[in-house]
Amino acid sequence: MIDPNDWRTAYVSDLSGTILRITGGGATVEALSSPLDGTGAIYSLSLVRANDGTHVLFAGTEKGIWRTISPAASSVWTEFGRGMPLLPVIDLQYDATDDILLAATYGRGVWSVSGVKSISATLAAINISGTAAADTVRLVRHATNPDFIDIFFNNNAGRDGAD
Repeated sequence: MIDPNDWRTAYVSDLSGTILRITGGGATVEALSSPLDGTGAIYSLSLVRANDGTHVLFAGTEKGIWRTISPAASSVWTEFGRGMPLLPVIDLQYDATDDILLAATYGRGVWSVSGVKSISATLAAINISGTAAADTVRLVRHATNPDFIDIFFNNNAGRDGAD
């Protein structure tokens, strides 16, 4: 895929999980980190410029959508697309006019994520502020819903750790 803001930059992938960035109209070829550490196929790529100007590269893989912020050889990849099942994403298309990322899957239709420019460069984070004492924080994947994490602060039983 060609960078929509710089026609001299392109990103290519193959079924072995390799992603290359070609810059300068072909003068430089750089291997980027891979979302699946080279263990799975990458079917499609899409590049979005987030609201803060950061480039976010999305990869449609055999294990869902993955994204990296400011793509580079040492980039960290994270899963993207809350609620989307972990299945092959064979095509990704970003619609800049409507700010929607469309993901064509193998066997489960087309999924969409709206507001991509505002959310794509934001990583999920949990901020926990402790007390002056020795605090204990315990994170446990929820027993019946793996999309949730139960947080226990100083062994409180509440889901959010609040007293």
